[in-house]
Amino acid sequence: MDFNSISDTLPVWTPWVLTAAAFLAALWATAWGLRPLRVTASAPEPESDSDSDSDSSSDSQTSSDTPASSDELNPSDEPTSPAPFLSVIVYASGGDDLTDFLDSLEEQDMTDREIIVVNDAGQEATAALAERHAGRGNLYFTFMPVESRNVSRLKLAYTLGIKAARGEAVLLTTADCRIPSRQWLSQISAPVRESEFTDVALGYCRFDCRGMGVRRWWCEYEDVMTACQWIGSALEGYPYRGDRHNLAFRRRLFFEHDGYSATNHLHTGDDDLFIASIAEAGNTKVVLSAGSILERECGADSLRVWTDRKIRYRFTSKWLPRRAFRFAACARLMQWVALLGAVGGGVAAWCGWHSPWEGLAGVIILAGLWAADITAYRRAAARLGSVRLWWSVVPFMLWQPLAGVLFNLNHRGDRIRNFTWQKLR
Repeated sequence: MDFNSISDTLPVWTPWVLTAAAFLAALWATAWGLRPLRVTASAPEPESDSDSDSDSSSDSQTSSDTPASSDELNPSDEPTSPAPFLSVIVYASGGDDLTDFLDSLEEQDMTDREIIVVNDAGQEATAALAERHAGRGNLYFTFMPVESRNVSRLKLAYTLGIKAARGEAVLLTTADCRIPSRQWLSQISAPVRESEFTDVALGYCRFDCRGMGVRRWWCEYEDVMTACQWIGSALEGYPYRGDRHNLAFRRRLFFEHDGYSATNHLHTGDDDLFIASIAEAGNTKVVLSAGSILERECGADSLRVWTDRKIRYRFTSKWLPRRAFRFAACARLMQWVALLGAVGGGVAAWCGWHSPWEGLAGVIILAGLWAADITAYRRAAARLGSVRLWWSVVPFMLWQPLAGVLFNLNHRGDRIRNFTWQKLR
């Protein structure tokens, strides 16, 4: 088509309609599409120990100055029961070196807990581990039979650990994580231990992508966006997933929901399908602080582990509530509508009527949208302890929908490995 004839074939209002569509799409993407990133970045920090101590001192002083009889006490004024005992359930694969991890647990400022290590290496290896770490307080070892087949090893490990636990609250994690601070246990378990109305505490574990070469930045980006999707949804009252490496809940919930029985045919589902069944707006809190975020490092196997994890989460997502997924898809669509509308309006106006104003408006629209994209992403990444990407954020956002389609096509044959009658690599 001769571009000079555009003015003869298109209505004069076409460029402005395209530019208006770009503006509205950019407005929605900025106000709503970036909301999971902003909500995650502004998640409330847990109260510091000093604040808690001062509050406790103030409360005790007030109660001593103004004593009240039991008849005058309201239910909210009654002395709170002691915080529930915490059982830490640690899954250890046969090749995990537990020394550093157990040392970090022993240094925690919270002592009212027990540690149950479920080893996936058989009885003899577990006995050797128990002998090597003898003398540590409240530390127990158990094992899974090596010959177990057609079961999820991780779910079996956690089930054994939870059944053996003495605590009312349980914390699930794995031995290949790095603990960031002495306050990790107290911070991640605080919502469950300090409030009788909170049954689930969702923590976060950052995946160390440094061993992935040139794909590191893309993997970092996808991890941040995925985490903000489920964390932001939980913060807004729609929890549907957790992180199996950093997850606390009341032990009774496990038995009330028959454990993982609903997903026994799947290798995974322990931290998304299970959480979706027990978590509600009123009983779930997100713990997102520098001292509570774990880090998982897999060395040379990083890319394989990261890919397998993505395959499993994509597979189980079809059974999860659709709200957060539809919202994310709409946000990605608006990024493309804004780009195509701004470019189309500018090109049509210039080629048809030699008008630069629609093109200038499109540049301003895209500049504002992309500046908001980068700012929101960097703040969320900083809150999650991830790399704060810069100029790559915008092309990654535009590439993400196509990358998801290509990933599903490339790994469509791997979906069968999610079932327990298939052995994981």
